[in-house]
Amino acid sequence: MLQQVVTAARELRADHKLDAKAVLPASIRFRDFAFHDDDLPVIGALAKIAFDQKREELPANSLARSTADFDLHIYAASSAQNGTTSGEGRARIEKEAAKLETVIENSLRQLADEAFTSRAPAKVVEGLRQKLVDYETQLKKYRDQLGDK
Repeated sequence: MLQQVVTAARELRADHKLDAKAVLPASIRFRDFAFHDDDLPVIGALAKIAFDQKREELPANSLARSTADFDLHIYAASSAQNGTTSGEGRARIEKEAAKLETVIENSLRQLADEAFTSRAPAKVVEGLRQKLVDYETQLKKYRDQLGDK
């Protein structure tokens, strides 16, 4: 049974492209069997999940694997759901968004500087405006991926 649970958890991670190193919350329901509570940390260490056998409700971001003996639910968003597969993926997107915010601030400051816009060639100013639109579009995409408004 231990091997079946660990295999199911690993397959579920692989199928949804979840980070293999991240420890994810999970619950398991056995039909005619139950591990002792002391066994759950061992299973969790092998499968990189933190079990909660008593969880009643299933959140919308639950990924499931069912067998004849048990139902396994891992509570994580797959890459198909929001574009971020792990805490590391989210951190990477947050870092990129922060860089874009800085670039946008600098571009806005440059465009607000009348001395710069009056002396710079029109082609340069227009290029800066177009880049600003592109940066803002990309930042919106990042925020949508992160669920920020």
